[in-house]
Amino acid sequence: MKLDAAIENTVLREATVVAGEAAMDREITWVHIVDHPEITNWLKPGELLLTTGYNWPVDDE
Repeated sequence: MKLDAAIENTVLREATVVAGEAAMDREITWVHIVDHPEITNWLKPGELLLTTGYNWPVDDE
């Protein structure tokens, strides 16, 4: 399933995508659910990260 279809057709429709518009056409190969801010170092192309952002650094913007 591609990211845009996952967002349009599932409960993810209310999610915020931080990967950018270019990522919307990518095929999802695996899904991770984690709240650790350093997990991005371990992700591979095609993997979708779901997080609440609870443990992520605060962005003032």
